[in-house]
Amino acid sequence: MRRGSILEAAAALLVAAGVATPLGVAPGAASAADPKVDLTSCLAPSALVGDTRVFDTSQGITLTERVLAVDGWRGRDGWSATVEARLGSHAPTVRETFVKPGRRLLLGDLSVGSLEVQMGEPEGWLPLDARPGHSYQARVRGKALLGGEKIGRAVVEHAWEIVGFEPLTTPTGSYSDTVHIAAERNFELKPKSNGTAFRQESDVELWCVDGIGVVAASYAFRFYEDGQMVGEVANLDSWLVSATVGGARAF
Repeated sequence: MRRGSILEAAAALLVAAGVATPLGVAPGAASAADPKVDLTSCLAPSALVGDTRVFDTSQGITLTERVLAVDGWRGRDGWSATVEARLGSHAPTVRETFVKPGRRLLLGDLSVGSLEVQMGEPEGWLPLDARPGHSYQARVRGKALLGGEKIGRAVVEHAWEIVGFEPLTTPTGSYSDTVHIAAERNFELKPKSNGTAFRQESDVELWCVDGIGVVAASYAFRFYEDGQMVGEVANLDSWLVSATVGGARAF
């Protein structure tokens, strides 16, 4: 895989794993004094095999997510889901997430094409009982493999907070109440020896709705090789066109 392909794969990993131009209106003020909010039905709604979510994007390409597998995990209430995401003609991304309802969303293995990030055990990613206005951070580490051969270590960093609660209008629909989340996500590939180090920095905004999940997102990406920026995507907005959740049409 050429260098550009690895960077494109890294971008696909971060886009799919769920922007700088807000699609909504000014949010209701969020304060660290606000009570915690259970985001389970917003960020991790119930899922069945075959559930599909389709997004249009500002670049005229379609993002499609499909649930490939759903399994129980650590007790009666927990579960894991394997989701394939395809952005236009790019190679599909497959990601695993593990859900402790009302507690945490954990990140499992990621892959796109022949590039894989193996976590071993799922690692903490997002709290599902979050306090508005409070910043949360996470760092997960895994092995990076290309064509099945280990090429180095991968680190994914994530910082985010609930900005507020607001109505939202997109080109395909209006929502009376969304949770607006702002985040920074970084992906770094550290080679074993004298290979090129890759880093992707991304700014992300998400809007999610209870029982549906993420309904809109906005992304900005910056790509680096050995510390030097080699490319960027200033704005990529996406908005939900259709969704089935738990086997039923949700949008």
